[in-house]
Amino acid sequence: MEAEFKELEALQEEMIAIIAKVCPNRPRPVDISVVEQEPIDPVRWPHRFRFDASFKVSYEKHRALVLKFPLKSQVHQDILPNKIAAEVGAMTWARSHSALPIPKVRAFDPKGNLPWNTTRRPFILLDHLPGKHITNKDWEQLSEQQRFRVLEAVANVVSALSLHPFDKIGSLYLKDRHGNVEVGISITGPLALYSLKHGSSPQLSALFIPRNSPYPTATEYLIDTANKHLIHRAITSPVVPSKDYVEMWMYRSLIPGLVLEQYNRGPFVLTHGFLDRWALLFDDNYKLTGVIDWGWSQTEPLQIASLIPPFLMNLPIPLYSQEHGNLCGYYINTLAQYEPFLRNNGMENCKVPPILSHLAREGRLLSDAGLVAKRSDDDMSECLWASIFVPTFGETDRKAILELFTKAPGVIEEHKRTTEFLQSLQARFSSSSLN
Repeated sequence: MEAEFKELEALQEEMIAIIAKVCPNRPRPVDISVVEQEPIDPVRWPHRFRFDASFKVSYEKHRALVLKFPLKSQVHQDILPNKIAAEVGAMTWARSHSALPIPKVRAFDPKGNLPWNTTRRPFILLDHLPGKHITNKDWEQLSEQQRFRVLEAVANVVSALSLHPFDKIGSLYLKDRHGNVEVGISITGPLALYSLKHGSSPQLSALFIPRNSPYPTATEYLIDTANKHLIHRAITSPVVPSKDYVEMWMYRSLIPGLVLEQYNRGPFVLTHGFLDRWALLFDDNYKLTGVIDWGWSQTEPLQIASLIPPFLMNLPIPLYSQEHGNLCGYYINTLAQYEPFLRNNGMENCKVPPILSHLAREGRLLSDAGLVAKRSDDDMSECLWASIFVPTFGETDRKAILELFTKAPGVIEEHKRTTEFLQSLQARFSSSSLN
């Protein structure tokens, strides 16, 4: 990743040429610098969801711009065009359908092949927004009232995006020059990681592009996502079903009973791809000045939209401590206030019920049923047991249950069929490569 950063830094003249084409009245910039050189959270640096490199282009008398490049070392080439297009679609839609401070997109090139794109790389050019991120050190120095003000901003973002209904689950793409969007193929961070991990085989990496999307129901979305997780686990354990494979098989079998039927067919709402401290900017008084980093944003079921945002889950405090519980409680209470407030201020005919705060308060089982759709391998096991299996079955002997399901005919047969299919794909790939 660092090598690719250096390659991009060497393209400053090409970046200037792009801006000269898009913004012909701009003078030559006085500086081009990498955005976010200082870690926000040193414990999680480099950020595991960092898929882009951004460069701030500064001027003396003009607003600064940002050139954002997806990292080819972090995102598979087959996903790059959709990643760019979906991020632009989400930002454009959210900017025109909310009062949130969202950067204006000036230009973009999903494939990196437009004639005037001298970098020859996919990119997004957008306005730079003022403000600062809240680092671990900043958070520790905030007063209680300042912390509450920040959480109110997070609740405001979630509420503002939940006002408009969509009838399918997927990413947003521009369908015309007027900013209108349509729901298309779903592009998410976890599945993108799998696609990259198995990228040495085009046939295997392509399996993680959810071609069944956009989805008409929450059940189909969750089951298809679970199937992608199962494929990844079958690739990594081709001989016998691994513990991870069995756990995901168990989870998939529970999905129909975990989905709230009254919201199974929508309405679905736009959610920010990863609403953490990287995504939000604040001024010195901790007023929200920017909502950025819209990669992996898509429309999702209300059960998933009600999840506690990563902003709260990645704070420098122990998870599920009393302090963390108090902050989550304040966030949910604020969400409950914002939902009707926003509907009573110009959105009286909103077709999305003010249900997110209720779902968040209902407990972890309802919301975390969809959490698997937003996670990859690193902490999946504990998420499944703590959030799904224990609330469903109670405190049980994990080892005994896994041994029981590992021997279940359905698990064995599906694992066998999946691995045989994967082996045939690889064999065809090897054969075509030799020819």
